Amino acid sequence: MLPDNPTKVLISAKHGGGYPSPYQNQDGQIQITAKVKGGRPGTVFFEVIDPDDPSPYPEDTNHNTVWNYYAPNYNIEGLAADDNPNDNRDPNKNGRLPYDTFQNNCLQLRQVRIGDPNWSRRLPDGTWEVWTNLLITDRFAGDNYIVRATCEQPETGKYFHEQPKLQGKYKESTLLTAWKRIYYERDMMYRVGSLLAQDAAAGQNQVVVENGAVFAVNDRVRVFDSANREANLLTITAINGNTLILSGNLTNAYTVANQGFVGRETGNNAANFFIPDTSELAQTFDECFVEWMFLADGSTGVPRVDSTAEGQMFTFRDRWFNCSFAGMGKPQCVLAFCPLFRLKKVAER
Repeated sequence: MLPDNPTKVLISAKHGGGYPSPYQNQDGQIQITAKVKGGRPGTVFFEVIDPDDPSPYPEDTNHNTVWNYYAPNYNIEGLAADDNPNDNRDPNKNGRLPYDTFQNNCLQLRQVRIGDPNWSRRLPDGTWEVWTNLLITDRFAGDNYIVRATCEQPETGKYFHEQPKLQGKYKESTLLTAWKRIYYERDMMYRVGSLLAQDAAAGQNQVVVENGAVFAVNDRVRVFDSANREANLLTITAINGNTLILSGNLTNAYTVANQGFVGRETGNNAANFFIPDTSELAQTFDECFVEWMFLADGSTGVPRVDSTAEGQMFTFRDRWFNCSFAGMGKPQCVLAFCPLFRLKKVAER
């Protein structure tokens, strides 16, 4: 059966990046394919089981062993148990539910006629591929599944392993585990700079800032605001109090309302910016069945804002981060990082 290697199934890839498995092409579901040799007519019957979660549990005696329905400690809680099947957290998609409810909630089709043009195909060697879709949880990362298939008519309301006549006559997929993807935007914050104190018109060669004392003549600076992120890079030729005289004219208008800013860029990035360190994110969250994807779009230099007042923080977030709260669909988790603020939203259906 396919997939035949332990597989991540993404709950959502809303902001792109594709899927980790070639058998997944939609959020929250993955194709499960059974191969039937000999070109035999008939029907393939599918079922899903809720196996032991790969995460270690306090009562486990050996975290390296896997679930086994035939083990003496099957379904036993406590220190004697190393197997804990039926442990999915999703209340609508776990093995504790009545058999048919669990199956109907997780499988798009529970049986497929061999030869159905929409759900099967014949390969050149005469083998048939017959498939259904596993519909995973929409929120609980770490929930896992195994799908089985048989060509024998099963009894109703019973798992395949509970039916003597099916022993040795069904196949299983690999372990399929629900994962979340966190998209993040990483922005560098200017070490030195000042917000505009007055609006600056296109074509003028000077700007008025809140604090001119942080600059020096011959500093290279960028002038920008949230409406015009493609900044003018100019040199300060003179300073008169809080007025900076620049080496060229502004190509855009920059306003106080749009948090117009002048940032110093003299030297290298480390000298000019606070740069957030995200190097340990993936390692930290991997055991939580969460992967990380960097969003280059919108990741730029942002103004230095020293205030941690809640109102200003949220205004700053909405103004400067593409990963803001506005317009976010779900389910997803989007983070935006800059060194002085860590802004987070987790959205779930």
